[in-house]
Amino acid sequence: MLALSDAVRDGGIPDAEIAVVISDKAAARGLELARERGIEALAIERRGRNREEHEREIIAALRERNVDRATAAAGFTRANPLGRTGTPEEVADLVAFLVSDRSNFTTGSSVSIDGGYHRYVFG
Repeated sequence: MLALSDAVRDGGIPDAEIAVVISDKAAARGLELARERGIEALAIERRGRNREEHEREIIAALRERNVDRATAAAGFTRANPLGRTGTPEEVADLVAFLVSDRSNFTTGSSVSIDGGYHRYVFG
C-alpha cells in the first residue's frame, strides 16, 4: 500500500488517485497507513460469508464512492508493472506446468502469477 500510495502521490502513476483502501481485516496495518495519508480506509470483513457475498459488499462500497469495476481494474492495471492483467491462457500454462512431470522438483512453493503486482505493491 505504501509503494502504491507514494507512487500516486509522486506522479509515478499518471492521472491516478486512490479513492479508498479496503481490507478484510479491521486491524490491517494498511488501513492505518492509508488513514495517516488522508486516504479513506474501510474494513469489510468476510465473517464466514462466501466469496461472492463478500465481493458484493466490496462492490457496493466502491459504487457508493463512484468507483466502478472498470475503474478499479484500470487502477490495478496501471499499478501492475506489466501494465495489464493476465490472460486465462497464462494461468492455464502455469497450471499445466505444475501438474506435469516437468515440475517434479517443485515442492512446497508458492508461485505468484500477478505480473509483478505483489512485489510492486508490497515491495
